[in-house]
Amino acid sequence: MNRKRCFVLGLDGMPYSLMQTLFERGSFKNLKTIADRGSIKQINSVYPTVSSVAWTSFATGKQPGETNIFGFTEAMVETQTIYIPVDTHRKVGNIWEKLSSKGKRSIVINVPISYPVKAINGIMVSSFLAPVLEKATYPYDFYKKLRTFNYELDADANLAVKNRLQLMKQILDIMEARFKVCLDLLREESWDYFQLNIMETDRMFHFFWKEVQQEGDASFHDSIDLFFEKLDDYIKQIYEMLDEDTAFLVVSDHGFEGVKKEVFLNTWLENKGYLKFTNNQDKSFFTIAPDSICFSLAPGRIYLVSEHGREEKVRYIQEQLFKFNSEYGDKIIKDVVRKEDFFAGRYNSNAPDLLIIPDKGYDFKGEFGSQEVLKKRHFTGMHTFEDAVILGCRINIEKVETICDVSTLILKEMHYESI
Repeated sequence: MNRKRCFVLGLDGMPYSLMQTLFERGSFKNLKTIADRGSIKQINSVYPTVSSVAWTSFATGKQPGETNIFGFTEAMVETQTIYIPVDTHRKVGNIWEKLSSKGKRSIVINVPISYPVKAINGIMVSSFLAPVLEKATYPYDFYKKLRTFNYELDADANLAVKNRLQLMKQILDIMEARFKVCLDLLREESWDYFQLNIMETDRMFHFFWKEVQQEGDASFHDSIDLFFEKLDDYIKQIYEMLDEDTAFLVVSDHGFEGVKKEVFLNTWLENKGYLKFTNNQDKSFFTIAPDSICFSLAPGRIYLVSEHGREEKVRYIQEQLFKFNSEYGDKIIKDVVRKEDFFAGRYNSNAPDLLIIPDKGYDFKGEFGSQEVLKKRHFTGMHTFEDAVILGCRINIEKVETICDVSTLILKEMHYESI
């Protein structure tokens, strides 16, 4: 049986609607040509709509209740522990692990929830969750090669406040380094599955969304045009290096839209008396008072402080949140769902007790101590559940509806659907 190879380019946060706009503008000429040879469609992400959650669901084909990944941060109230979920918390196998078990070789670059790095049959370069590049690769000395390309794990998001011009330069430079490494590996290495994730689209959209829409600070418009021009050219170079037996996919993990306001839900909970602190001069997760009802982590995840009287507490907080819109005079919350009703799977007990589904433009944050419930900061773009994209050439994407469907398609295309 002739088994296909598969190349996946992950464009973090790339909306289907924006891709269509870039096609119309002529900014994605090469990608448009590829799309015309294959097919493209709009798909949905997962909830919570966070990159670490969505890419884990992409790689495993499972929802968060089965993967045990619910966000970029998790908290254990009983031990006052807050931590960043990493690959050791993931409970189900992913594409490259399954392929490795069959002797197939994978090259995976910059996929979230790939740290700590595990040995695979191939090459692994972890993501920004790795503390330093020296701990981000397998083989373990592969970082030395990355250094020759000036490869960096991530841009410095703090520059969004301090120096946007420098942040833009970092975004461009880091994206180019990733593609140069990718092209080098395509020339030099053998592989069956290759995945390159570009996080710089996400960084661009979070901090330059208005400029991407050709609004905002006009001094950045040329840099944004250059970013998409380079992205399009690198996609062309990759595609031209693939043979006719290699499936080619471009996938995003969620969509993006403009931010109307950020919502500091912990401040609202505090104002209502549902969240209290043992030290009002240091409001944080570590000073949550034991007689609090609940607290929130981004994006819109609500956890009870105590399980005692759980049903009554969950019902009450849900009812109060349904009054949020009328309190602030706008449609901010679309829905509030209970984990029992929303998260299916073996690990749904680790899911948030309640999850807020936001309405358009309202970005729910998990910080403590904000003076305001609604405010605007340096974030101009936010994730959306709708409007992710998949583009496929030499592979049939017709049945893909969500990010969770993609790994099954890939394994089927490679004739490994049974693993």
